[in-house]
Amino acid sequence: MDYIGDMKEILDQAVGRLSDETVPCHIAPRKGLRKMLDGHIFHDYPEVFLQTKGQTYFSFPGSRLTLRAGSFLIVPPEVPHGEEIGRIEGEFETLVITPATGYLQCHLSRESRGNKPVILHYETFEQAEQVSIRQLTDLIVEKNGLSETYSPHIIRGLLLSLLASVRILLEGSAKEEAGNMKIRHIKNAVLSSFHESSLKVSSLAGQMNCTPDYLSWLFHRETGMTLNRYINNLRLKRASDLLKNTDYAVSEIAWICGFRSPAYFSRIFSREFGMAPGKFRRIR
Repeated sequence: MDYIGDMKEILDQAVGRLSDETVPCHIAPRKGLRKMLDGHIFHDYPEVFLQTKGQTYFSFPGSRLTLRAGSFLIVPPEVPHGEEIGRIEGEFETLVITPATGYLQCHLSRESRGNKPVILHYETFEQAEQVSIRQLTDLIVEKNGLSETYSPHIIRGLLLSLLASVRILLEGSAKEEAGNMKIRHIKNAVLSSFHESSLKVSSLAGQMNCTPDYLSWLFHRETGMTLNRYINNLRLKRASDLLKNTDYAVSEIAWICGFRSPAYFSRIFSREFGMAPGKFRRIR
């Protein structure tokens, strides 16, 4: 299927609606920051959700929100959130834009596993291309509550600029050979889910409709690295960046990076870097 074409069409329609009418844009409340809650997750970057079919039920510390078709939601950094899907006439679809540190990712979900969304396709872009999109997202979050100074038209203009920027990036997505596309899809899936401690080769294989053994073999053949090693490397690289550049506690970094416990994180980190996370932070 032409998922990139579908994503471009979704953004075209959203830009058209925003140009002609007021479209609901919700901002998740900045409460309970960094709380480690069961069934919830938080990131050090914002997320922009565009609901196109069905609805998504979001939960935040002390509040809930139902995101309906045609509406946007921006979840600011560090806000814990959980999500469940709701099909309407059997349909569900959401597009998520993630301006993270070092990359931007845009993904499309149409399916579910239980009551959770399953991502069908990812597009990832490098840091140089995503800086302005992160700035636009932060501006919307910052200015949205200042209704006396910043009118809804200004907020809508910022959102239009954000969507148009992502649409331009999608237009330039490179065409790749089928084998490379599969490896790229695996890497994007890991990038999108490495913060979940439940991420395993078996869960990735389920997304790719193949067996874990085949997926591991294919990834090793194409990259020379085992898939488990790739996942751990990504988590450790992100953890080291957070230790150097933020004031997150070691336990919070373990949570953000998908390690199942702070003790396990410290053990794996020490084995890789030759020192505990706390010492690494002090000397860096």
